[in-house]
Amino acid sequence: MRKNLLSEARQSLIYVENALSRIENGTYGECEVCGEPIEEKRLEALPYATLCMKHAE
Repeated sequence: MRKNLLSEARQSLIYVENALSRIENGTYGECEVCGEPIEEKRLEALPYATLCMKHAE
């Protein structure tokens, strides 16, 4: 169980680090597929989202 928790924590850290990188390079909040803005409510729920709702499905 601890191994799973550690793995999940590492993955979460990677997501957050990637989001911080997107903030630094000015692409935070843009869908990686279409380049359109990611919905604000999606970013509130999942701050490290990289896809808009259309492409996340």
